[in-house]
Amino acid sequence: MNARAITRAAAALAGMTVAVLGLAVPAQAGQWVGVDPAGDAAAYSCKPGPCHWKAAPRNASADMVRQVVTYRHDTIRITITLRKVDTSAAFALSSILKKNELVGRYYGVIAQFSPGRTPTVVIRNPHGVPVSCGAATPRIVGNKIKLVMPSRCVHSPDWIRWSGYMRVIFTGDLDDDARFEGYFDKFRTDSRTPLNKNTFEFSRRVYRAA
Repeated sequence: MNARAITRAAAALAGMTVAVLGLAVPAQAGQWVGVDPAGDAAAYSCKPGPCHWKAAPRNASADMVRQVVTYRHDTIRITITLRKVDTSAAFALSSILKKNELVGRYYGVIAQFSPGRTPTVVIRNPHGVPVSCGAATPRIVGNKIKLVMPSRCVHSPDWIRWSGYMRVIFTGDLDDDARFEGYFDKFRTDSRTPLNKNTFEFSRRVYRAA
């Protein structure tokens, strides 16, 4: 068995382990399917100060319940199912992609939605510099956010791993953490993982389909 086959076998075994932790086994080659606890959204407020987190289980618009990442040859497709989508508020899906196991070498893909505005996607490399790599398409379909981006945006690696979080804004700016207030949900495999967005957990490896 060559090194590539061993790596794939190890990834498959890891996928089985993840399923035990509450994440679904991938539906097909080049795809990962995850489930997220319902009712684990949090609220971040700075009024009255200081800024603090608190549980907000009734907020459905920020609450992820399922994630699907599909890595086709030329595209990366990210589909997030929410308990509810409320288009009267600004919100964003922040996806964090890594293509190796080096700490901090992450690409950021932020799909932003605001009332009355065309949805936008910002892709940044691990240095935080915006990447110009072709059109990325963000859509709302029912209670799902569907994002399609060219795989060349992350230089089409052999595999990717996904992490991410939802933000629903009631004041402040989508990209200014100092002013951000709103509702929040992040991908977690364990309810003990902090709700804040400073600790990342990643999916298993999603290999590029032939």
